[in-house]
Amino acid sequence: MALVRFVAEFDPVLKDHSERSKEGAKGRATYLSLLIQNEFIAVVGNSVREKLVGDVKESKYYGVMYDSTPDISQQDQHSLVVRYLTVKQGIISVKETFLGYMNLEGKDAESIEEGIRTGLQSFGLDFDNCRAVCFDNTSAMAGTHTYVQRRLCERNSKIVFINNNNHSLNFASVDTVKSGVGSMTFFNILNQIFNFFSRSTARWDTLKKATAVTLRSSTDTRWSSRAEATCALQSTRVLRNFDDVQKRRKCPEMTFKDAYEDLTALAIWLQENRDTSAQEAVTKSLEVEIKRVRRQKCMPGELVRDEPLTPHTNMKRKLLVAVDKLVEEVQSRRA
Repeated sequence: MALVRFVAEFDPVLKDHSERSKEGAKGRATYLSLLIQNEFIAVVGNSVREKLVGDVKESKYYGVMYDSTPDISQQDQHSLVVRYLTVKQGIISVKETFLGYMNLEGKDAESIEEGIRTGLQSFGLDFDNCRAVCFDNTSAMAGTHTYVQRRLCERNSKIVFINNNNHSLNFASVDTVKSGVGSMTFFNILNQIFNFFSRSTARWDTLKKATAVTLRSSTDTRWSSRAEATCALQSTRVLRNFDDVQKRRKCPEMTFKDAYEDLTALAIWLQENRDTSAQEAVTKSLEVEIKRVRRQKCMPGELVRDEPLTPHTNMKRKLLVAVDKLVEEVQSRRA
């Protein structure tokens, strides 16, 4: 309204209209309808975007970061972010600008590749000036044959593909969890415990009175959620160290050299402490009395029976397998 009154000082028609509205006439304009509000937001948004795109054009060369995620209505939000350099008064700064969401007709590599190029074009950016693309390393995005990475690089040979190392570390942990029934069952139980208490305010209040523990849920898309969910019940060295590396990789000052060294150090630590970490978990579990002893199955006619496989021995064996798998995944992705 202040802007309208300001413009009215220089616009006789608008001034006459606003003065008549002040008199309390029927149909008094407030300029707060749904359509007008959306128009104001669109005008301001376009103005800001034009300024940001102008900065990118002034820099000329830029990199593209793309990702998609479903919103609350289960519709994919395809976001486009550009990264570029600015030089002002001899000071070089790295800038990142969110340009907006894109509507794609499909989720295949061809549709995504076409959407990225047309999206840049709609914002007034020349695709030939793109020098880098960055997205997660799923097979659909970072594959070497007929995938988004390959298609973009074929259209612009000067593009360098930059892998999202933070996603790589998350995928390493997710693949490790999915490699064993025991680990999958463990995290499913954690989520069931969280759902049991979170779906009832009475249960949640009872839990708060009984203990200071704050339960967390876990998801595949963010490994830190698994560490938080586990540490809410019992802190573990492996998850804690893994989570520290994961969070450190989000630091804006992180370089590729630092990321590689962090992954190498994590893999070495896991190898050196695999037995200690597994035994630590088994020792904590000894507080729970388990009477059932499982024996290895024998072939028909076989008389010799192996040493009974106790639950704690079986637990340690599974933990060692999980740690070894985690080391393998980290080493394969650190490059």
